[in-house]
Amino acid sequence: EDSVLTQCAEGGVYGVRLFKNGEWVTILIDDRFPTKAGCYQKEGDATLWGGEPNPREGKYAKPLFVSSRDINEWWMLAIEKAYAKYHGSYAAIEGGWVHTALVDFTGGVPETITLSDEKTAVSINDGSLWRKLQRYQELGYLLGSGSPAGHDTDVSDLGIVQGHAYAVLTMVEESDSHGEHQLIQLRNPWGQTEWKGEWSDDDHVRWTRRMKAKTGYDPKAKADSDDGIFFMSFRDFCTHYENIYVCRIYRTVEEGGSWFQYRVASEWMGETAGGCPNGPSGDKNPQWVFQPSKPCQVVIKLAQAEQLGEGRDSHPIGIKILANGAR
Repeated sequence: EDSVLTQCAEGGVYGVRLFKNGEWVTILIDDRFPTKAGCYQKEGDATLWGGEPNPREGKYAKPLFVSSRDINEWWMLAIEKAYAKYHGSYAAIEGGWVHTALVDFTGGVPETITLSDEKTAVSINDGSLWRKLQRYQELGYLLGSGSPAGHDTDVSDLGIVQGHAYAVLTMVEESDSHGEHQLIQLRNPWGQTEWKGEWSDDDHVRWTRRMKAKTGYDPKAKADSDDGIFFMSFRDFCTHYENIYVCRIYRTVEEGGSWFQYRVASEWMGETAGGCPNGPSGDKNPQWVFQPSKPCQVVIKLAQAEQLGEGRDSHPIGIKILANGAR
């Protein structure tokens, strides 16, 4: 609701808020969206913005890119168009990282958890990763996941689209006569193609009446059996997915929260380009000193200005935290 500004909607102008380079910017767009020539959505009771009947014989053009099953929903078209305008074209936003997009729309702090990492494997086995993600869910952080690299036309035998992003909807821990169950619910943004293994919608053995009641999920009660939403065990999730993407949301005092935000801009140039912090000139890099007046939690995010256009990759950067006046 806060992302799309509709004050000038009657004039066909919308504003979309994006968080770019450490600050909020508003991208203005009109209400014309690309559609597929000669393709129309199913007839229904959809209406135009002003509530007037569609002059094209009640037909509604099918969007060329993002779309919703509910033809009354259009907000994602506005967000997509603004995102494409900022980056230069629709082609420029064909791919990307889940957490990057989430940060662009929330101003949050990103985190990537690689499930094949050795330390992550330990946290999976001892249960600490599950508890960590549950805590993230309680705090309202946004979660996504990515399947192993590949083309999104490739689908594994168990229904996982390769090289594809999934939304993490919820995580539940319940028990029944078969034991304790740690389950994670995902959504394929395509709105179709689902997991076919244990706890899939077709798993009649595990989806007992008790588990349906405890999770509030009944696969057979869904309006569409293949809507892209499914459960799977956390164990299987860690086996069949590559990454977990986290967008931490910190509400500042100005936003009604309890966090204070400070932003500092600098650059590596000339004498301040010290290179690797472990090198002989590492102490020449920019440094900042802060001293809290009392014990508190601090979150530090290092980012660089976005480089738009092809061939403008980001530079490797890093930060080192020192204590007690060390240099």
